[in-house]
Amino acid sequence: MGELKHYSHEHKLILNAAEPIFDRNAGCVVCRQPVHEMIDIFYRCTTAHTRSSSCAGFFLHKTCAELPSTFTHPVKPQLCLSLIALPIRKHKFWECYVCQSNSQGSIFFAHVKCASSTEMLSGYEINYPADPGESHLMHFPAPDEASLNKMIHHCIIGMATSDSLQYNSAIVELSPYINHWSHKHQLALRNRNTNTLTHDLNRKLAQNELQICDGCTKPICLINDIMYECNSCNYILHSSCAQFPEKIQHHLAGNLGGLTVRSYNQWFKCKGCGISGNGICMHNDTVCFDIGCASLPEIIKHEAHHHHLIQLKYPNDFECKACGREGVEGKTESIIFGCEICEFYMHIQCMLKPHRMNHRWDPHPLHLILSPKDVAEHPHEFECEFCSEQINTNTWFYHCSVCDQSFHISCSDPYWLYSNMKFGATNIYLKSHPHSHGLTYVLNKKKRKCKICGLDTWGLPVLECSPCKFVVHSWCDSSVHLRNV
Repeated sequence: MGELKHYSHEHKLILNAAEPIFDRNAGCVVCRQPVHEMIDIFYRCTTAHTRSSSCAGFFLHKTCAELPSTFTHPVKPQLCLSLIALPIRKHKFWECYVCQSNSQGSIFFAHVKCASSTEMLSGYEINYPADPGESHLMHFPAPDEASLNKMIHHCIIGMATSDSLQYNSAIVELSPYINHWSHKHQLALRNRNTNTLTHDLNRKLAQNELQICDGCTKPICLINDIMYECNSCNYILHSSCAQFPEKIQHHLAGNLGGLTVRSYNQWFKCKGCGISGNGICMHNDTVCFDIGCASLPEIIKHEAHHHHLIQLKYPNDFECKACGREGVEGKTESIIFGCEICEFYMHIQCMLKPHRMNHRWDPHPLHLILSPKDVAEHPHEFECEFCSEQINTNTWFYHCSVCDQSFHISCSDPYWLYSNMKFGATNIYLKSHPHSHGLTYVLNKKKRKCKICGLDTWGLPVLECSPCKFVVHSWCDSSVHLRNV
C-alpha cells in the first residue's frame, strides 16, 4: 500500500486501506464526487481507524491527489490557477465562476472539473445574445438614485395609464381640481410652467426645499413636475400618483385595494421591498405593497445576470445573490426577482440598488460591485467602513477606488429601512408626557435616549424638539395629537 503526504491534509494518506468506508455517502474532498470502495482507487487518512475519528470522512481519489498544485487556465493561458482545499464551512461563501453553483471543493474560484474543462470554459466570458424583445424591458441597476426614482415614477405612470410609452403628463389634459380617493380634501393642480404654484410652494422652490409626494414618498421637483396639492393641509401628490387607481390586479398577489396612512406615526411594511412606508399602499388580507413595488414590471433585465429576471413568489429557501442573506432568515417580503433556470434570486431592495451612490464619509461616488471580477486586481481583502466586518466579494458591495473605502450594501445606508417614510410633520403635542413646545416628526440620526422609555433612538422615527434636545420614540406615547397643521 502506497503512502502519500498531501498538502490538503495534516496526516499521511494511505492508498485503498483495508478498512471499510463507514459513510456510504463519502465523497472526495477535492472533486466532491462519490468514493466507491469497490470501484475507485483512493487515498484515506492513516489515522481514520474508527467511525469517531475526526479524519474518518477524509477521502481523496488517486486522480485528484495527482492534480498539480498550480496549472494554466486552458482558455486564458495568462492565468495561473492555484488549487486550494476549501474547508466545508466556507463552501457557501464561494461561487463557481463557470457553472454558477456553490463551490464544493478546491477552487479557483471554480470547481476543479469546471476549471479544467475546455468545453465548459469556452463559454466562460461569452456575452449571451440579446433577446429580440429585450429593448422594451426595464434595465437595472439604475445609474443613480435620481434615475431610480424616475424609473419607479415611470412604473407608477404605467400602472396609472393604459399605455405608459405614450403617456406624457405634460400634454395630457389634467383637471384643475380633483377629489382623490386617498385624501378627504379637494386637491388643486400645481405647475410652475402655468404659474399655478402657491406662494408657499414658490417659497420652497426659492429656498430649494425638498418636497415629498404623499403617494410614492419620492421627491417632487417643483421646477418641472406637475402635482396636486391640498389647500387645507400639506398633502401633495405627483400628478401620476394622483391618477393611480384605487384598485389594481397584481399578477402574484391578486386583487389589491388602496389604503392611506391617516396619522403621521402609522406606517406599513411593504411586502415587496421590506421597507417601512407611510405613503399610499395597495393591500389585501395577506399583503401590502407601496405603490412603487406594486407597479414594478413582471420581467426585468439586470446587469448581474444574463437571463431575464421575473417576479416570483418568495421561495421557502433561497440565498439572495446580491446580499447573501438566506431567504428564510428574517423573512419580511413576499415577492422577489429571479431566474428559476439558474436558481439566481435577489430581493427587490437589492435589485433596486443603483450603480452609484453618494456617501457622507467619502467625497467621491461609491460604485456598486456586482462580481469579484470587477475588483480582481485589488491588493487586499475588503472591510466595511461602517460595521468593520470583512466583505465577501461574492456578494454585492459599494466601493470607492480612489479612497479604497467599501460598504456592504446594507451598511451603505443605515437608515434604508425607513427610506420610504415621509417625515416633517410639525406641531405635535404629547398629552401624557407634555412638552412646552410642539414636536417635529423626524428620523433621528444621533445617539440620544428617549425621554419616556430611556432606550436609544438612533436610526428610528422620533418626535423631537430641537431647541430643547427633547426626543421620544414616536410609539412611546399613544396620546399624541396634531395642532394647527
